[in-house]
Amino acid sequence: MHTPEFFLKLSVETLFYIFYYMEGTRAQYLAAVTLKKQSWRFHTKYMMWFQRHEEPKQINEEFEQVLFLDFRISVSDRLFF
Repeated sequence: MHTPEFFLKLSVETLFYIFYYMEGTRAQYLAAVTLKKQSWRFHTKYMMWFQRHEEPKQINEEFEQVLFLDFRISVSDRLFF
């Protein structure tokens, strides 16, 4: 069950559940690795997962202007941010 191949078959919502509710386990690690493979990135300042929804409209060394999807533990749906 705790193989990378198994985690590739799970839904995004299941991966987020594992990440947030199975802290400190190999399952949490594999969920994070799988989310990253699906272009999700964890922001340590905001403690949230983000995924680009489109290509950046503007990008430089200080910021990028782009529409992101985010996943919040208190919200069960993906939201536009």
